[in-house]
Amino acid sequence: DQTPADVLASILSSNRAKLIDRGGKLWIASAAPKNPVVTVHDGLLMGGFEYQRDKPKRDMANRGKTRFVAADREYQVVDGPMHINDDWLAEDGEPLDQTYDYPFTDDHRVVQRMTKARVAESRLGRSLVCRCGISILAHCADELIDGMVTVSSNLFPWINGDYLANGIRERASELTTLEL
Repeated sequence: DQTPADVLASILSSNRAKLIDRGGKLWIASAAPKNPVVTVHDGLLMGGFEYQRDKPKRDMANRGKTRFVAADREYQVVDGPMHINDDWLAEDGEPLDQTYDYPFTDDHRVVQRMTKARVAESRLGRSLVCRCGISILAHCADELIDGMVTVSSNLFPWINGDYLANGIRERASELTTLEL
């Protein structure tokens, strides 16, 4: 009795995955670790960039509440174990709760591991939007979407690091905007 959108949302949540749309093609990308597919260096940066060091508090968590299917309770959806990071709770000065649903997960141990990872991921906040030369696409083509990008800049060392590519926008014939 569920809509396809509800089923897809449940699958994505249970696998810590996301839906990727590239050129009208859709696929599910898991949260597995990735190797960098390209390095953005000073020679590829063209124009300004937007850099954000921290995430807003509303998007962060220091306590993760869970709901999952309990095999020992006739496969009903129940409130599951809560993950609390005491260090982040003390640092934030207030509880920052997020509730995570795992409708296709029936083992509380898996729920605990996935919730711990999701709470940790919620603390990752650096983001970068930059314009690069179109030649970057020749180096990595379709691997760039949901791929890992290394930024290595001598001019702006505070932006250096590894980022997950969240989007590409092609505005002009020789510029590409990366959302990392």
